[in-house]
Amino acid sequence: RGEVVPHRTDDLFLLRFLRARRFDVEKAHRLMNNYYKFKETYPHIHTNVQPLNMRYIGDDDVLTVPPYRDQNGRRMLIYRV
Repeated sequence: RGEVVPHRTDDLFLLRFLRARRFDVEKAHRLMNNYYKFKETYPHIHTNVQPLNMRYIGDDDVLTVPPYRDQNGRRMLIYRV
């Protein structure tokens, strides 16, 4: 369909999108498009990310992922500010 050209096409990378959408190819494709559009819109978020510098997010309970999903089956993230 050509909305985006993925930078990676290896099986492990593409499998992430399929698993996230329970192997629904249409939904996985839409998710991948959104992923790349987000990266293009906000490149500063994806450059020079050092995992050790982000450690406080998990250590301080800034981000929580509940075990349930919303009514549309989407995963939720709760940020505490």
